[in-house]
Parts: sequence; structure tokens; C-alpha cells
Amino acid sequence: MSDSNDIKSYVIRGGKLTKRQSAALHHHADRYLIPYQDQPIEKWFDNDHPVICDIGFGMGHAFVEQALANPDTNFLGIEVYPAGVGSVIAACNENSCTNIRIVQYDAIAVLRDMATAQSFAKVQLLYPDPWPKKRHHKRRIIRPSFIQEVIKVLTPGGFFQVVTDWQPYADEIKILMAAYNTQLSMVELPNEKTIGGPDILRTAFARKGLAKGHHISNLLYQKP
Repeated sequence: MSDSNDIKSYVIRGGKLTKRQSAALHHHADRYLIPYQDQPIEKWFDNDHPVICDIGFGMGHAFVEQALANPDTNFLGIEVYPAGVGSVIAACNENSCTNIRIVQYDAIAVLRDMATAQSFAKVQLLYPDPWPKKRHHKRRIIRPSFIQEVIKVLTPGGFFQVVTDWQPYADEIKILMAAYNTQLSMVELPNEKTIGGPDILRTAFARKGLAKGHHISNLLYQKP
């Protein structure tokens, strides 16, 4: 399997922004968006609270709920899709949410170039694109180089969580992670439990997967 960082784990598709999303990006982006490589991520929070990094938050409903439910935790969202970024900024503004920052850029580059060692108490991927067709497996974000970046940016005792409803992808992730079991050990966690807020397993992607009869795999690993 190729592990080239030149292979993107996403394809940016076109789509019209809603008025709410467009207005949020125009009027409030400067409060929440961090320019890529501007400075270390931690500098954008005006406190020393622990930081949870959510990669690929989509439209961000669960992401914002987490932040609102955990005011003493900072949340960094990494997302490339303008509609999702606009939705989260709008929700932050409407709910006076102050503990969210967003980088609209490739997650692997952000972890590599903007996150210092031991930046995050948790890195989470909720329903990352499984790229189910075999010829697209090379686009899956969870690959050795990505795992190594996650290990670098996690604090001691920090968590790495992946939730997916695509069983073949879950099986592949377990195999990949087994090679790093001394650096990220698997934590046995009941499927209905999670770390860091309300039930983040019940996202729009979760509902779609459950409607199709898919099993949801909740994979949690901890750095010693």
C-alpha cells in the first residue's frame, strides 16, 4: 500500500454555500479560522486548557456540540470543505462558542507543520472516508505516516479515536495500529461510550450507516 503524503485523502467537490454559511465565512472567519502555518496551534487559544483535534468534522454538528458541552477544553477542527467550515463558524457565532478554532487545510500537513509535539489530549476521526473501492484504498487517511504524526502530537496519556461504520476499514485500521502497540495501546471501550462530550457516535454519518445495517466500530487507543 502506498504511503505517499502526496496522495490526498479527500477530493474537494463543488457546491453552493448557503446564505448562512457564506455570511459566517465573510463576517466571522477571522475569529475562528487559523491560517495554515501561521504559528503553532496552541498560540490561538488564550488559555492552557487541553486541546482535542477533530479531523474532518464534516458539517460539524457533533463537533460544535462537543465544544459547547466541554467549555474547559479547546477544540481544533481540521476540514477542507467550505460548507462545513461555514456551518461551524455560523454555529459558533450563534452559540457564543469561544473554544473552537479551525484550520481549512490538509490534516496531514497541519499535524506535521503546525502542531508541536504533545499538542493534543486527543485526536479523533469520526467516520473518515473509507474509500471503499480497492483502487481508492491508497487515499485512506490512516496510514503509517499519519499514525506517526498522531503519536508525535499526542500528550502522554492522550487518546486517538476512530469511529467508522465500514467494517473492512475498521479491520485494516486494527492491523495498521497493531504495529504501533507500544506507542498507542488499544483501550477496550463499549461501543456506546466515548471520550470528550455527548454521544459523538450519533452523527449524520452514524445514522446513515445504522440505517444501512452497518456495524459501528469505535476504536480507541492511548499513548503511554
